Parts: sequence; C-alpha cells; structure tokens
Amino acid sequence: AALVPTLKAFRRRRRIQRLREGDITAAWDEIVDRLADLGAPVPSNQTPLEFAYATDRSLVPLASSYSATVYGNREGLGHVSDLTHVETWIKRNFEGRDRALASLNPKSLIDRD
Repeated sequence: AALVPTLKAFRRRRRIQRLREGDITAAWDEIVDRLADLGAPVPSNQTPLEFAYATDRSLVPLASSYSATVYGNREGLGHVSDLTHVETWIKRNFEGRDRALASLNPKSLIDRD
C-alpha cells in the first residue's frame, strides 16, 4: 500500500520540475489525476475551460493557461502558483479523510482516460 503514495510523490516531483520550466500541462495532468483519485474526474466531454467555469472560478487561470498551450500553441505559460491555487481549492472542497484515501487510490497510476 505504501508504494502507491510513493509513486505519486515521484510523479508529482517530476511534474513540479516540468512546471518550473514552464510546462503547464504538468499542472493540468496533476490536477486531473488528483480529481480522478478523489472520485471526481474531469468529464471527458468538457474542455478544460468549460470544466473550470462549471466547477469553480479558482480553476480558470490554470485551465486558461493549459488551453492556450495545448490549443493555442503557446509555450512557457506554467507557474507553480497555478498548481498551488488548485491544490488550495481541493483542500477546501474535499475532506482530509477523502484526500488521504485518494492518496492510496491507484486509479491515476493505472488508468488515465
């Protein structure tokens, strides 16, 4: 059971390094995986911006930067603060017990839609 959180921690560190280099897709991937593990996956029929506007305005900056990078062919839009804002939103909206159980959930390591 300890292997799952360890693998997620390694993955997160790699993603934060990519984010520090400006790769916003690393932040979006981290959030999508966290939400999947929490049982609240990002719907595949919504764009990142649609999801952000429908869910919470605090997700919009990350979704906007991600969309500009992926769909607008722009680079270097990633900032660690984008991830921090969304992590704060997760802490506000999901109880500690649910977050702890999600850290043990292997879904994001096995299956990524």
